[in-house]
Amino acid sequence: MENSGKTTADDWYKNGVKRYDSKNYNAALCNFFEAAESNHAEAQYLGVLYENGYGVDVNYDVALSWYLKAAEQGNSNAQNSIGFLYRNGYGVDVNYDVALSWYLKAAEQGNSGTQNYLGILYETGYIVDVNYDVALSWYLKAAEQGDTDAQNSIGLLYYGGKGVEQDFNTAREWFTKAAEGGNVEAQLSLGDLYRTQQNYIESIRWFKEAANGDNDEAMHKIAEQFYNAAEKRYTPAQNTLGQMYKDGYGSPVNYEKAFKWYKMASDSGNAIGQTNIADMYYEGLGVERDYDESIRLYRLAAEAGDKEGQMHLGIMHLDGFGTEINLDTALEWFEKSLENGYEPARVYIDQVKTRKLQSRIWLRVESEAKTEREIELEREAREAKEQIAILLEKLAMKDSEIEQFIKTAKIDANAEVPIPSIEVVKVVLAPDKEDEKFQKQHCRKKPLIFFKV
Repeated sequence: MENSGKTTADDWYKNGVKRYDSKNYNAALCNFFEAAESNHAEAQYLGVLYENGYGVDVNYDVALSWYLKAAEQGNSNAQNSIGFLYRNGYGVDVNYDVALSWYLKAAEQGNSGTQNYLGILYETGYIVDVNYDVALSWYLKAAEQGDTDAQNSIGLLYYGGKGVEQDFNTAREWFTKAAEGGNVEAQLSLGDLYRTQQNYIESIRWFKEAANGDNDEAMHKIAEQFYNAAEKRYTPAQNTLGQMYKDGYGSPVNYEKAFKWYKMASDSGNAIGQTNIADMYYEGLGVERDYDESIRLYRLAAEAGDKEGQMHLGIMHLDGFGTEINLDTALEWFEKSLENGYEPARVYIDQVKTRKLQSRIWLRVESEAKTEREIELEREAREAKEQIAILLEKLAMKDSEIEQFIKTAKIDANAEVPIPSIEVVKVVLAPDKEDEKFQKQHCRKKPLIFFKV
């Protein structure tokens, strides 16, 4: 039956864990204390707060008292912590025998961290006599639980032939397990192993993995490794050494040295080196900017199948650096780069398609605009013709009126009819375009003469 409304010891403990994880140690201590008072073994491990001074002053006596309560209930972490206090003399006199007994209790309960630590004690002879067999047995128990430190330690035993016959293959297997689990020490160990076997590619790869964790030793080994290999004309090392100088990776930025190593790789016909040196010419780093040389080298790398070189050659055609803009050629190289697995090329493919679509839209707009202008001109021409027709019609009517007047103006010379005075008026048409058209149409060689009565 559930205790509705009552907070259980497990509830207090879980709340304490949440507050501990969020580093609210004062609240965590209160929650753990409530659970510990109810004999909750995990909560009694609150001794870790007193040992480390989380939310309280450091107090080894109180820490030990809580560790003992948890240890008596079989808490292996508490047992390990008691061993730690006795080994170092924190709150108690140093006592290796007592420390070892508590370590063994925790290890026998399957605490992988304690099992690995026991392996270290027996390998190094610290508080116990050196015993590689016992060390290996504890390392193996921890390693089977996925403890990468133990896996690396096993590899070191086989690598050095300590307590076992020297076996580089077995050492490599254990180093690899630990290295793939993210253990930096194992990554360094694996890099060293491959270097002794002159497998520079794998050696460099694992040193770089270790260096990604900002490990100074790894970075030093990388530089040393690459330099030695680069001097022996090993082009991958030359390229990587060039990158280190270019990006300031493990050394100050030095574009001139970066250019030197990239060029050595490029001159050897290495496609990656050709792409790298083309980048330097493109950006003007360590050498004067030269788009013509840059595109030449990108083309060599691209034709040799370098996926990055293919993408960069496409960029040159896309933007018109060292060549004319050619979207079709750019798209061709971007697609080849993507086919070779270089995902960044996909972005440029989309750019080219967008620009080609925009070009088609602009052409259509210009075509439509041109058609509209033609329509407008045709409309204006029709209106002009209509105006001319109207003017010609009016002129024709004027000719008819003149002829009619002349006919009615003929009078018998003998008739005594008062003849009005007639004044001949010379009318000169204004020299505009419409009159010129009119005169041409009516074949007028002289100005029109009208009569004013």
